[in-house]
Amino acid sequence: MGNLMHTRLRRPAGALITLTLAAGALGLAPAAYAADGTISGLVTGSGGALESVEVALYQYNITDSYWEAIDYTDTDATGRYSIVATAGGAYRVGFTDYYNGHVEEFFDDAADIDDADTINVTSGGNAVASADLAPGAHVTGTVTGPGGRDLQGIRVVAYRKQVDEDGYVHYPSVSSAYTDADGTYDVAGLAAGSYRLAFSDAYDGDVHTYANEYYENQPTVETAKDVTVAAAGTVSGIDAELALDAAVSGKVTNAAGAGIEDAWIQALVKVGNDWNFAGSAFSGADGSYVLDGLAAGTYRLRFAASVDRQQVDEYWNDRGRLENATDVPLVAGGQTAGINAQLVPGEHDAEITVQNTVKPAVSGATVVGSTLTASTGSWSPTPTEYYYDWLRDGEFIVGSYDSTYTLTAADLGKSITVLVTAGADDWEYGHAESAAVGPVTNPVVAPPTPTPTPTPTPTPTVDVPTALTALVATLDVTGKPKVGKTLKLTGLDKLLRATGVSYKFQWLAGSKKIKKATKSKLKVTKAMKGKKISVKVTATAASSSKTVKIKVGKVR
Repeated sequence: MGNLMHTRLRRPAGALITLTLAAGALGLAPAAYAADGTISGLVTGSGGALESVEVALYQYNITDSYWEAIDYTDTDATGRYSIVATAGGAYRVGFTDYYNGHVEEFFDDAADIDDADTINVTSGGNAVASADLAPGAHVTGTVTGPGGRDLQGIRVVAYRKQVDEDGYVHYPSVSSAYTDADGTYDVAGLAAGSYRLAFSDAYDGDVHTYANEYYENQPTVETAKDVTVAAAGTVSGIDAELALDAAVSGKVTNAAGAGIEDAWIQALVKVGNDWNFAGSAFSGADGSYVLDGLAAGTYRLRFAASVDRQQVDEYWNDRGRLENATDVPLVAGGQTAGINAQLVPGEHDAEITVQNTVKPAVSGATVVGSTLTASTGSWSPTPTEYYYDWLRDGEFIVGSYDSTYTLTAADLGKSITVLVTAGADDWEYGHAESAAVGPVTNPVVAPPTPTPTPTPTPTPTVDVPTALTALVATLDVTGKPKVGKTLKLTGLDKLLRATGVSYKFQWLAGSKKIKKATKSKLKVTKAMKGKKISVKVTATAASSSKTVKIKVGKVR
């Protein structure tokens, strides 16, 4: 990639001169200016100096907690490069060889950006970061079509398994190639390890002729066979014979029958006991879609879209849960039409939500000072988690989120109920409220025997800032960052001893605020897929505030 694609971020010289002249005209001494520095070096490989190696400059993104590429350049014919970096910054550098088949590397000799060395740039100084790239391994083979005909222009992609800090498995692409006229390909630049290969004749919305395939004749990356390469080695004979694709088509509409644009249609195929993603498409302006590139087989179709500003999901034929969906058989070379969906908010709530079968109940004496206890009630399916909210005459009692509640003077004469929220994996949260108990009365006590008045104990002073710090450290997020799931903040104590606590929330996707996401719960939508979700919480008590950012993870 040349310099035309990457504009360097530099302070405009004209603006600097103007500012300096203005300061002189006002009789002010110009402030000391920290000149930009540079990072430069030499990139070599198995054949000596390497030309056209992409050099990426990374800086740590504090908001999203990752190393972000902020500028690029390429090595020249002598293998050298130089890139501008703002003085006082801390950087990391990566090297990617798209043309000579060397393994990607990060300074200094690291395989991953998180393991790279940090380079500190001084004002007007130059830091040296050179690299000697190792020759990459190769995977080669031939791709043919029906009847053994060589296929040209088939894209072959190598994926490598990764497990993130939350335990989610991903398969990011690391290298790719296209088949030549004779159907042969060479995926180069691979580090030693195991990979999974995909073969496709179309991408970015193009029309397929052949079915997507993973080695060895598998429908998904999860079921593909590993191809293991040694350092600088070559594994040959990784061939694929692509069959004609199968397709499915239909229309996605709303309750009024109008087409829904940009609905996401996914094809799922069963492998063992799991339904795996096999392909997807988006509906057009009139709601119609064609999902092609699928292998012949039996699928289930999922439809998802934003309708009336609500995320709506369903499976064909008009079901809310995958296990209740109807199979869609597809044949090679054919298109199954009429697989339509009408998305209506709330239509499948009863099918996808944990259902209450016996209401919660409250036990205990309704006397100030007594403790009430909530039962969970009964639910279907069996919940894996419960949350409690106590109410006084129908109003939520701030800070009361446990299965027990001790009555206070504020409850006198009031009725008390408890709202139980129940959750289970892959189900929406259900809610049920108990019958009321009360009204709450004062305890009946005998007149006490007079005793000498004790010396008052001084009321301890609450160190609010310290207490707030301890409070926000207990905050957490429940729920999984998956499309359709709900994330919920826990630990939101509303009372810090005698001091009330208020909260402000802002959910973020990457570094960007999610519009109107200022509650303690967040519904994960399709638009968030692939984004790292986090939430900023500001707790305020008295005149002190404390802000904490809680990372949730990447949406899948």
